[in-house]
Amino acid sequence: MATPVSVPELVRCLDAIVELTRHRDPQELATALVDIVRATVPEARPRLFIISNSNRDTEFSDANVESAIVYDVFDSELDHFRPLADDPDFLKCVSAQTPVASAETSSPPRLVIPVIGAHHVWALLVLEGVRGIDSPHQVLEKLLRVYSNQIFLVSRSQLDPLTGLFNRQSFYERIRQVAQRNSPQRRAG
Repeated sequence: MATPVSVPELVRCLDAIVELTRHRDPQELATALVDIVRATVPEARPRLFIISNSNRDTEFSDANVESAIVYDVFDSELDHFRPLADDPDFLKCVSAQTPVASAETSSPPRLVIPVIGAHHVWALLVLEGVRGIDSPHQVLEKLLRVYSNQIFLVSRSQLDPLTGLFNRQSFYERIRQVAQRNSPQRRAG
């Protein structure tokens, strides 16, 4: 029998879903997810890792896990990545497609939760400072599904379905981001 949910808990969950689905930019969406996780599990230090291929030009799949890399979404240096296989908890989480708590002896404690897309794990939410959580754990898994679905919709809305290239709006947005990243004020700061 399901445990009844209080109205304030339900409102908090719905607010989180609304917050996730209002974003149309992957970086803003990732920021919203991490903010929601911080509010849901205040003792945790959340980090979001994307799984990719080492050449970063094709989508990661279970078939090429040996060559997969992970990188922190919020790492400003685009070349800071490491092989997925270097972290046993990451590898176990991807293989089993279930959350993995760090070993009791490891320090600091952490919980690795998979972000599952249509066919496989494509990202990992790492909660540093916690070994396991009970009820928020299920809420987080559902929110990660909403996040994954929203990322899929955002990525599809940015691409031309025939060519697979960025559409005009996305192209101009990417140019603006690159220009902003390379602006003189940004380098001086």
